Amino acid sequence: MDEGLLHKKLRTLEQQRAQSDDLNALLTREGGLNESQHMTCKNLKAAVAVSKQPGFFEYHKHSAEVQRAYDRKTCNQMVKKIARTQQDLDAIEEDIRAREAARLKSLELRDPTLTSFDQWFQQFGRPQNMPQRFYSTFDDNKKIYGGTHHHRAFRSNARTMKLGSGLK
Repeated sequence: MDEGLLHKKLRTLEQQRAQSDDLNALLTREGGLNESQHMTCKNLKAAVAVSKQPGFFEYHKHSAEVQRAYDRKTCNQMVKKIARTQQDLDAIEEDIRAREAARLKSLELRDPTLTSFDQWFQQFGRPQNMPQRFYSTFDDNKKIYGGTHHHRAFRSNARTMKLGSGLK
């Protein structure tokens, strides 16, 4: 695989992480957009609750920083930056996949394909038989469950396996 592409992918991932961290900070910090929206919703619920009463109700006002973020559409711009970075990452990934496919294709042309066990055995040899003690064995369970005058007795269908490193 091309080291340059991997290095470029890592740089782009770090850039995307930084962008998403900035967006997360804007949303979740103290006095950020999430908290401001929460306060607005809470304030509107209180306004609805006291709406039948006479008088004036003071609505929640966003801080200057939050208002500036809304006016400039900072969140939308940050999300678009993250999406563009993701498109760059997708293009790099596609490049990496294409190069890997080309590399595998070139290896395919060099390596013979094995299509049968006979070809495999010619290439790598036949497996050695294992001694009997290495096989797993399965023994019938000898338990007989007693019957009653309504039901007949029956033999257990369970089998006990004694573990080995191969199967018969």
